[in-house]
Amino acid sequence: MNSYLNTHKTMSELCPRQLTSNFQRVNVGHSHDEAVILHTSEQRELDLIQLPHVQAVIYTPHTLPAWITGLGVAVRSGTFQIDRTILSCVTREMIEAWLEASISANMPSHAVRLAFQEDVLNLVDRCAALTGASHFYFRAMTDVPNRNCGYHVDTVPRRLPPWGLLRVYCGPGTEYVEPRNVISMSEFYRYLSKRNRYIRHLHEAPQEDDVGHAQILAALADLDEIPSFLHQPYERYVVPAGSIVALTHINIELHWSDHAMGLAWIHRSPMEGERRLLVSVTARQSGALRYGTLK
Repeated sequence: MNSYLNTHKTMSELCPRQLTSNFQRVNVGHSHDEAVILHTSEQRELDLIQLPHVQAVIYTPHTLPAWITGLGVAVRSGTFQIDRTILSCVTREMIEAWLEASISANMPSHAVRLAFQEDVLNLVDRCAALTGASHFYFRAMTDVPNRNCGYHVDTVPRRLPPWGLLRVYCGPGTEYVEPRNVISMSEFYRYLSKRNRYIRHLHEAPQEDDVGHAQILAALADLDEIPSFLHQPYERYVVPAGSIVALTHINIELHWSDHAMGLAWIHRSPMEGERRLLVSVTARQSGALRYGTLK
């Protein structure tokens, strides 16, 4: 997979303009060239997400630690499962307590459990350093891929840092598109509105209406297979499992508007494949309102 921009550019090339003081990105036009996705093998370069034209930074280690392999075996076999969990405004200590209470009972290996818990807390610590947040929106789950979550952008309340972290530890990775392939954000939101309608109709259709369900699912599959907002609908990319993604969220007040491409990362959950495990963390309350440090 070719990256849209090599991460070894100089900082002056990567940072042509500055962030505003209240963490909202400047809506500076709609050029695809202004929006980039970075690929790196250096974890410290996740901090490049702070740059205003960067949609996402995908950090893929050269090799994954053995404990992730062991974790993947447990997830695929169903030995280790996490029900869909959302902790909407929690501190690091609260996340640590949840991990202790929720993970220890069904993790087959003590060493794998400790390594996983430490890694999750490292994600929280990195989010805190990046955003200055003291509270977080935390999400964790194991699930089998399905059609519930198509292409979308993540949102944050206004005045909060627009960055989050996502790691899929095993199973199919997150799918995404390159910004140069997106026709416009207005076309994307037209697609999203139509897809949301299909999902709503699917939930509203009577359970005994097999024909109606089949028709909606077929229409949804067509929409997912050939997304109307892409110049090249079959040009899609997958984040390698085990990678960490720093991603840009859109200010909720700009959602559904024809905003600049660099303000959010368009991605989706996989539609099919084996069971996967994911964790994500986003700022929910800013502490000192400081930027993270590039180091």
